[in-house]
Amino acid sequence: MPVLPDLAERIADAYLYACAVQDLARTRWSATRDAANPGRFDANTLSHARRLLGPRDRWITMPNNDTLYTIAWLDLSTGPVRFAYPAMHERYFSFAFLDPWTDNAALVSRRTHGGAARALWLAPPGWTGEPPAGDAPLRMAANDVWMLGRVLVDGEADVPSVHALQDAMRLEAPGAPRPWTTVPDERDPQAFLALANESLGRNPVPSRDAALLERCAPVGLVPGDPDAWSRLDAATRDAWPRLMAELRKRLRPGAPARRSTVGPHWYSGLDHIGRFGEDHAYRAMIALLGLGALPREEAIYATCAQDLDGHRRDGANAYLLTVPADLPVGSFWSLSMYRMEPDGRGFFVENPIDRWTIGARTPGIVREADGALVVRLQHAAPADARGRANWLPAPDGRFVLNWRLYEPGEGLLSRRYALPGVARTCVRDAVVP
Repeated sequence: MPVLPDLAERIADAYLYACAVQDLARTRWSATRDAANPGRFDANTLSHARRLLGPRDRWITMPNNDTLYTIAWLDLSTGPVRFAYPAMHERYFSFAFLDPWTDNAALVSRRTHGGAARALWLAPPGWTGEPPAGDAPLRMAANDVWMLGRVLVDGEADVPSVHALQDAMRLEAPGAPRPWTTVPDERDPQAFLALANESLGRNPVPSRDAALLERCAPVGLVPGDPDAWSRLDAATRDAWPRLMAELRKRLRPGAPARRSTVGPHWYSGLDHIGRFGEDHAYRAMIALLGLGALPREEAIYATCAQDLDGHRRDGANAYLLTVPADLPVGSFWSLSMYRMEPDGRGFFVENPIDRWTIGARTPGIVREADGALVVRLQHAAPADARGRANWLPAPDGRFVLNWRLYEPGEGLLSRRYALPGVARTCVRDAVVP
C-alpha cells in the first residue's frame, strides 16, 4: 500500500473520532470484564454505588461526591430492556443514557419529568413494537448504551434512604449480552484501534460520519474490523504511536482547548457538551476530562485552575472563594477539589477531614450575615474555627477546582451571571498586601 500524502491528517481525524469511543468501551470493559476488578458486574444488570466516591475511586475522571451512582452497561441487541425507578419526589436525580460516542441519547431527570415513579422501555435500533401499557418508550439509535444514574445524597445520614431508592430500581433484559473480544490498551495504537473498531461494529454508525470513516479507513479505523492494523503499511504503523502522543497532549488541561468563560478564570463547556454532533475533537477532550458529562441544561460544570491574578493555584498558598447567597441553581451546587494526573485525569486526594467537596448542604459551614459562604482553599488547616468550618482542603501542590451547578438558572445558561473568582490571600504563610 503506498504511503498516503496526508497520513498525519488522517491519523489525527481517526484518533480524535475514536478517542471517546475507545475510552467508553475501555470503561465498559473495566467495569464488566476485567478480572482484576473485584467489583465487576455483568452487562444488562444494575450496579449501585453504596458510598460516596473518594480518593480510592479512579474508575471515572473528576468524580462527584454529592450523588450515589447507579450504572448499567446495556446491550439492546437481543431486544428492549425495561428499567423502572421509584418516586424520587423533590430529591435531585438523573438517568443519562449515553451512546457509544458518549452523546446523551436520552436524559430522564427531576427537571425533565418530575419526581414520580416511572418505567422506561429502551428499544434497540429498528425496533417497531410498542412498550407495555404505562411504560415510556426510549428508542435508541445504538445497541450499546451506558446508563449513568445520579441520586442526590444529603450527607452521610441520608445514605440509607438512597440505598432504599436504589434497591427499588429494576432492570429486565430479554437475553444475554454479546461478548467483547478486545482487551483494552489505550497507549497501544493496535489495541486502541481494535477496541474502537469493535465498538463501532456493534452499533449502527451515524450517517453523518460516513465520509469521515471512509477517509480514515486507510489508517486503520474500520468499523467491525478489529484486525485492521494487520493490513497497514509500515509508514502508517510507525506514525501512529508518535501522533497519538502528540494528539493526547492537546486534550490535557492547560493545552489550547475550546471553552466558555463563566467567571474570572472559570471555564465551562460549550453549548453542545454532552451532545457533540460532528465535533469529535471536543468529544475527545470531554471524554478525557469528564467522561459522562451531562448537557448544560441539566448541569453546568465549571473548572478553575488559576487565581484572580492568573497564577496557577498551589495548596501551599491560601485562597478565598466567596459564594453569594443568590447563586441561580434550581437544585444544588458543589465545589470539588482535584489533583490532576499527568494524563489529564483528575481525582480526589486524601485529607485529614475527609472532605473533597463543599456546598450549601455541607454540615457545619458558617455563612456571612448576607448568606454568602466564604470557602477557604489551602493545604494546611486554617488557624481559626470559622476558617476550619469552611475549609476545602487542597493537595500539597497544584490543584484544580470543579464547580457543579445542577438545574442551572437562566443567568448561568445565558452566561450573564459570572461565577466569583478565587482570591489568593497568603503565599506560603506570607500575607498578600
